[in-house]
Order: sequence, then structure tokens, then C-alpha cells
Amino acid sequence: MRKFLLLLPLFSLALWVACDKDPNPTTDNRDSYVGQYKLHQTGVIFSGTDGLPVDTMIVVTVAKSGDANITLLDADIKVNSEGRFGAFNTGDCVINPVSNYNVFCGYFKQDSLVFETYKGTATNGSQFMFKGIKQ
Repeated sequence: MRKFLLLLPLFSLALWVACDKDPNPTTDNRDSYVGQYKLHQTGVIFSGTDGLPVDTMIVVTVAKSGDANITLLDADIKVNSEGRFGAFNTGDCVINPVSNYNVFCGYFKQDSLVFETYKGTATNGSQFMFKGIKQ
């Protein structure tokens, strides 16, 4: 019985260490971006020398895609740990960051979403700016 009493603190310590929380919990930063956003869309749809201005409000859904991406409009994009996407994390919107778009870049900040798109050629296409908040 005396040996058991001497080993009791050792067993308690082993139990306490075994039940410690994981120091590196895995979190998915996309969870904070998923949802519906009400966006102000401005820009132009152009064909040849004619341009049709666009100034409207839309609602878009941001959803998870695969293991690491999200979907926004018709694009499948990767968001970095700071909430930036489409190579915007370099400070510039690079050409062809997303399939079917010449430019698609922006960022999430708290409950806001800001991004720009350019699609098409020099004579036919669209260029838009989107700004809004999560609903």
C-alpha cells in the first residue's frame, strides 16, 4: 500500500500530461469567408468601341471548394492566410490568375469582400469592381 501511495503522484502527472490540449489545432481559415455577400458591382461591359456601364447591387455566395479553395462567382480560387486571393498578395493583380479571367483578385477583411475582375479581349469583355459585406 505504501508503494501505491508513492506512485499516485506519478500516475496523476502522467494522466495530466496525456490529457493536454493539442498545441497546434488545425483550423480552416475558409470558414470565416463562407457565406453570402451583398456587393456593389461597378464597371463596364464592352464590345468594340461601345461600352455599357454597370452599377448595381448583387448577392454572391462564397463556398468551400476541395481541400483548400473557395468558389466565388464562377471561379475556383485559393485564399492565403491574410484573406487575399488571385495573386493580390503580391500587391498586383497578375494576368490569368484564375481560369476564364484575365484578372481576378481581391481580399477579405473582417466581414467585407473587395475584388476586381477583367474578362475578355481588348475589344470584347467586361471589367468589374465588387465591394460589399457579409450578410
